[in-house]
Amino acid sequence: MVQAKLDHREAHRAKVLEQQMTAWRHAGQLREYIAAMTERIASIVDGAEAEAAAERLAWATEHVARVDPLDNKLAMPATRDPKADDLKPFLGRWSPYGPERYY
Repeated sequence: MVQAKLDHREAHRAKVLEQQMTAWRHAGQLREYIAAMTERIASIVDGAEAEAAAERLAWATEHVARVDPLDNKLAMPATRDPKADDLKPFLGRWSPYGPERYY
């Protein structure tokens, strides 16, 4: 059970890492789009349209900062104590409910 709990924790950490990488790549794509927005906004001559576009750009920039994991505190992901069913994939043919071999 001890090893199953360790394996569960490591699997959770790996899953979070993969999710963070995906979010980081997405944030990079959004930053590219924001750069293109910035260029486009520079060419807008209508004051009201430029103001609305600048508001959109400011929101988008703040949004990217919120979703990019590298713009936030880096720490180990929080883990909870696994429930018996959470341990099943890590126990092979052993039961998470007791000493029986099969479940």
